Amino acid sequence: LHAERERFVSGLQALLGDRQLPPLGTIHEPLLDPELLRQFSALCVRTPAYGTRSSTVVLLQPEGVDQFFVADGPPDRTPFVEVSDLFAAQG
Repeated sequence: LHAERERFVSGLQALLGDRQLPPLGTIHEPLLDPELLRQFSALCVRTPAYGTRSSTVVLLQPEGVDQFFVADGPPDRTPFVEVSDLFAAQG
């Protein structure tokens, strides 16, 4: 179960860093340049003037936060760090 959870979290983290662009023919916004809109359609955006700044993966249980991971930078090149201890019960 632990290995399955680790694969799930790794998959989410990889997905959030995905810079794959959709095919140009699928962009249907007449007011914006199709190539610019395409750049903004990736999950992880990177352009010379704009981009994804950070990303978060949160696993929840009925009683609250189970695990919390943060990439404090573009998730395609910044490692995710677990910060779950920030949500530990205060005693």
